[in-house]
Amino acid sequence: MSKTGRNEPCPCGSGKKFKRCHGALNTTPNTQNAEKFMKRAIARAEAKRIEVERQHGLGRPPIALEHMGQKFVAVGPELHWAKSWKTFPDFLMGYFKHCVGEAWWTGQVARVPDARHPLYHWYVLTCEHQKRMIPRPGEVTNFPMTGAVLGVMWFAYGLYLLRHNVEVQRHLLRRLLSDDEVLIYGALYEVYVAATMIWSGFTLRLEDESDGSTTHCEFTATSKRSGKGYSVEAKVCDPGNLGNDGRSDRALRRQLARALRKKANYSRIVFIDLNAHHPPAGADPGEWLKSRARALRRQENSLPDAPPAAVFLTSFPYRYHLDDSDVPRMGIVEGFKMAKLKFDTPFTSLRELGDFRQDNADIDRLQETFGKMQIPSTLDGELPSRAFGKGEARVLIGERFELPAQDGRTVIGELAQGIVDEHGKRIVGVFEVDGIANVICSMPISDEELAAYRESPETFFGVKQEVTKVVKEPIELYEFMLASYRNTPKEKVLEWMAGHPEIERLRALPQSELAKIYCEGCALSVMQPRNASPGRA
Repeated sequence: MSKTGRNEPCPCGSGKKFKRCHGALNTTPNTQNAEKFMKRAIARAEAKRIEVERQHGLGRPPIALEHMGQKFVAVGPELHWAKSWKTFPDFLMGYFKHCVGEAWWTGQVARVPDARHPLYHWYVLTCEHQKRMIPRPGEVTNFPMTGAVLGVMWFAYGLYLLRHNVEVQRHLLRRLLSDDEVLIYGALYEVYVAATMIWSGFTLRLEDESDGSTTHCEFTATSKRSGKGYSVEAKVCDPGNLGNDGRSDRALRRQLARALRKKANYSRIVFIDLNAHHPPAGADPGEWLKSRARALRRQENSLPDAPPAAVFLTSFPYRYHLDDSDVPRMGIVEGFKMAKLKFDTPFTSLRELGDFRQDNADIDRLQETFGKMQIPSTLDGELPSRAFGKGEARVLIGERFELPAQDGRTVIGELAQGIVDEHGKRIVGVFEVDGIANVICSMPISDEELAAYRESPETFFGVKQEVTKVVKEPIELYEFMLASYRNTPKEKVLEWMAGHPEIERLRALPQSELAKIYCEGCALSVMQPRNASPGRA
């Protein structure tokens, strides 16, 4: 199949331009034509939203445009622009200088090197790294980020997200730009935590840090999905830990105690960065992180009056590896006085685990964000492969194509559904042809378009389509099935379970519980023996 240009002659032989003939949206009456157009526009807008969120998360979408050679980026009420920006990291390098201010920057230049601020030092190292990695200035290039680059990018990106979605407290900026390392790294971690929560779909309300009349957490976070509110505190363990687990555990317990003394109006979430160079030599990183989580459990008895909290333990030691490009980023959730939130809690059934995950979806989503959140590549959320590729024409649902007919002629078909065959490197499309039954045709797919498909498979054809998902855990299959059968009539579910040995007892259960039992049985029969215990991990 091939795509006809809108101003080319229509292949049907009418003598009209394609856009005036079979290239028109359709030939039905105007009311139907408008309805079809609107549905397609809404579907494409939804696909675009998904692609933007894949890079920029669930906060306020990026606002960027190009005009007369200038790139403009809105940050809350501010507007920034430059001709040289091609990528989002380009913008962040300029936004870094805006955040620190000209006076601070000039003051750092005047200092002797050993007295300069860490952020200034990281920025210089970032510029030097870019010069080494980018062969031709102005060319978009992929290269690994060192610890220094990560420090600059996350500082600027965190402040961008705060300014674009909430505000930036002056007191926070003063701490960030001070010469006190304890204040600097504590404030940097607060920025990182706030950025992660914004990206994950929380709205934030920053507390007034100048108010000393009472204690308070860093900010209040409200989930956009559940509407639940959380009081959030961020702490950094004392620096200097070189793998001494005893010292690390004491620092960890001390920071948790400090965090729990703060006044909170909602359920608590506490973030604690371990501030370690790396796990001890020879230690498994995952097991090392779990051992730190277990250290918190010993504090539950020593702090009998302390409130419960969901505790995120993180390790992101970029500042200890300024010249290294393989900087690990790890995190784990541990429930302090919350038995079911402990990372190794076994559950008696998939139903119990599923109910827990539903009740704690905000925590699960936040934990997932720590693993997948990255610095965006493009200014407006466009997929990188399309923004920086060759600009190939997209194959979109609803567009018309020339299709070969059996008698050698060509006909015009509108793409109704598309599938990408990665192994065969082709697109297989189902087309609606005027007066003819649906036709299936295929065309080759380029490496660039295949890269775009892998970046966002469900929106590749311009609308959201379901794609095959690899299910790795029984709980994933259970939740997938429950989403499909949650509202299935009770009589239908009982019909499916007619052969169950306890069918008479099941008849007395409400539909919601019956659907869970059915989905659990299906998931377990497919993925694991019935005597295995599901767990959060």
